Amino acid sequence: MLSVYKKSSFDFVLASGDNIYPNGAARHFSRKFEEPFSGLLKNHVKFHTVFGNHDVEEGRQDQCNYPLFRLV
Repeated sequence: MLSVYKKSSFDFVLASGDNIYPNGAARHFSRKFEEPFSGLLKNHVKFHTVFGNHDVEEGRQDQCNYPLFRLV
């Protein structure tokens, strides 16, 4: 995604669920989201997300409170 962003910047990403494997819990945010998408986050790209089945196993409330996700 970062290479596409560098060629043609965009303001946001729509994520269609199963955002944080294996179960959506906050303990996975850094390794599964912040690190892989750090280049986009540094450029203030917003992430609009919905829940997938894996996200709600443990992490429904964690993701609702996570400031880097804008749940739609």
